[in-house]
Amino acid sequence: MSVEVKTFSHVFTSLLSLIDATHKDVDVLLLLSNSAYYVAYYDDEIDKVNQYQRLSLEALEKIEIGPEPTLFGKPKFSCMRLHYKYKETSGYFHTLRAVVRNPEEDGKDTLQCIAEMLRITKQAMGLDVPIIEKKLER
Repeated sequence: MSVEVKTFSHVFTSLLSLIDATHKDVDVLLLLSNSAYYVAYYDDEIDKVNQYQRLSLEALEKIEIGPEPTLFGKPKFSCMRLHYKYKETSGYFHTLRAVVRNPEEDGKDTLQCIAEMLRITKQAMGLDVPIIEKKLER
């Protein structure tokens, strides 16, 4: 029996929450290898990752950073949206928010650092990904 050992160049832990389809925050870990990134869903009640999604860096189309989408009021946090292709079809994305410890921070600096690490890793593959700062759509 062979076991594949994956080396991750960066693991962003305790930093992110994912805004899911029901607009609830879900704790996630973002792991970055030389060819892919993983969005791992963490359940703090059982202290385990209960599922994950592997996405090829080649499929990452663009990264957007901006205020969280809100219906009313001023956004409290910055978010990062990772747009990717699935089976050669565009239109898929994950919206991540940095978990901040200081209420005066919005997490934008953290998200910019993560976006830059994704870009650098993709550039090492001979590809690029745009990082766009804008107001995110709902």
